[in-house]
Amino acid sequence: MDVMEEDLKTIVKYLFRAIGRNWTIYCSGLDYNHKMKRFRFARIPIDVEMRLRYAYQAILLVKEAYGKEALREWMSKRNPNLNWKSPADTLRYSDNLRKLSQVIEAAQKFVVSC
Repeated sequence: MDVMEEDLKTIVKYLFRAIGRNWTIYCSGLDYNHKMKRFRFARIPIDVEMRLRYAYQAILLVKEAYGKEALREWMSKRNPNLNWKSPADTLRYSDNLRKLSQVIEAAQKFVVSC
């Protein structure tokens, strides 16, 4: 899967279904007053786009392996592979691609370990 080639509108729709609107907004780094409908079609900052793309890849891994409920728990629990931050917090506050890629690595380790 090449998440960089995936249409952002498709990614946002998937995230809405998988984790809900509020979690999607949170992981993107946007504030809760932001209108996601407008967001999907507007030119967005690259850091927001990258957070969504990395969230999408990690969420696909966990959801396909364990389902929606396990995914929501995994997103909110502190993770030793992420310096004891949750995947959602790591996505929201990441300021570089290395930190974002750690979320995918944490998802891969979770899938393999369970």
